[in-house]
Amino acid sequence: MNRVLIALIFVHILAGCFKKPPASGADPIVVPAAMAVKKIEVPPLIIKEKLSKEQREALYFAASLEREALKLITKSDSYDKGTLFGVVSAVVEKDAGAKKSVPSNSGCSRFRLDQQGQKINIFKICQHPETLMSIIDLTGSGEMKLTFKSHDWGSVIGTSVALTNPDIECDLKLKNKKLESLDCQNWTYLVTESHLSATEIKLKTFHFERQSDLQFELKGGFFKNLIENKNISILVPLQGQIKLIEKEIEVIDDFAHEADPTMPAPVKPPPILIGGPQSPKQKPDVKINSENDSPEEVRDENEQNNQSDQNYG
Repeated sequence: MNRVLIALIFVHILAGCFKKPPASGADPIVVPAAMAVKKIEVPPLIIKEKLSKEQREALYFAASLEREALKLITKSDSYDKGTLFGVVSAVVEKDAGAKKSVPSNSGCSRFRLDQQGQKINIFKICQHPETLMSIIDLTGSGEMKLTFKSHDWGSVIGTSVALTNPDIECDLKLKNKKLESLDCQNWTYLVTESHLSATEIKLKTFHFERQSDLQFELKGGFFKNLIENKNISILVPLQGQIKLIEKEIEVIDDFAHEADPTMPAPVKPPPILIGGPQSPKQKPDVKINSENDSPEEVRDENEQNNQSDQNYG
């Protein structure tokens, strides 16, 4: 019995030696085991997207349509230059964090996006002051309107075109997370240029409709030195062959004076020869007699000849 009591006292003494006494004047703090091993998690950096993924994909698809249109117009499968939609698509992808490079012919590699409500302004910041190049207007659910400021797109559409063309405006509609339709007004590109002349394409119709039998339609004309010389119509059906129709236009020169066939041609009076060839100094003055409309000089010479005949007779 004494041995059991001594053992209990020994265990109690050992437990008191290993227990850390609390700080003076403070209650002991008990930390739950779950909190002791819990790590502090830092929330990831969240980039606020100005355009949704579906909207960016719609711009990328519009860029592919624009590139195909230029391939059909120029009849070249190797057209690989940056287009209007191609530049804007690359800019918004890069702003969203994607590793995307802007086409080399964009004229600038640094852009800034500024969102003001439902509008997103795209600025070119390669020079000071910044230049407003495009405006994306989120007009409604599934709809966008994209405006290209033509005078700042000379490196893409051509300098001469950018100086004279109005702003290019395009309406995009999305359905089921895809581009459903695309319509552009004042769509223009410089096709060929030399130091003597320039030819540009201007389209009155630039229309894409995903659910239509006629998916893609391009209609307009070629303008050489600002004068239209050819009509063009390109129809891309949902199924079947692409139809490309070009028609030459007779150019009328307003400065060329053509003879009127209803008016009689002017009659030039025959030259009057007196006594054979004469020098200007020897040529006598000719006077018209109002009575018989015959030159007096000719009449006097005839009278002299008659007198000479009489003398010889």
